[in-house]
Amino acid sequence: MYGGLSKMMKAIANPARLEIIEMLAQGEKSVERVVEATNLTFANTSQHLQVLSNKNVMLLDVRPAAEFMSGHIKNAISVPTDQLLSCLKTFSRDKEFIAYCRGPFCVLADEAVRILHDNGFKVRRLDEGYPEWKVRQQDRSELN
Repeated sequence: MYGGLSKMMKAIANPARLEIIEMLAQGEKSVERVVEATNLTFANTSQHLQVLSNKNVMLLDVRPAAEFMSGHIKNAISVPTDQLLSCLKTFSRDKEFIAYCRGPFCVLADEAVRILHDNGFKVRRLDEGYPEWKVRQQDRSELN
């Protein structure tokens, strides 16, 4: 717990990183757009983004593979709930897993969280599902 808190505090302990976090919370931006908006150098911006990146999280889309193929959250991997047990041995226990499915009332993510938790993994459920995420992304692109 203290290690994770320490990493988070390091990430937000810099005014430039706080500004970058605020920008990215409003929607995806290229490094070039972050450089323009913050007046930081490209190299400096890149270093700040590396500090902010969280490579210890794995986003799991636990819907059936056909649904994943028709669309998914960026950087998610497809691990349908019925295949999850057979994939556990390939997962790193150093990562935190975030499971999502069709939405808040879909039980697939709940089942995936139970399986991962029962097998000793750090896991949580994404509050929204792919449909809600997709609508939010469309709303953001219309604003930009």
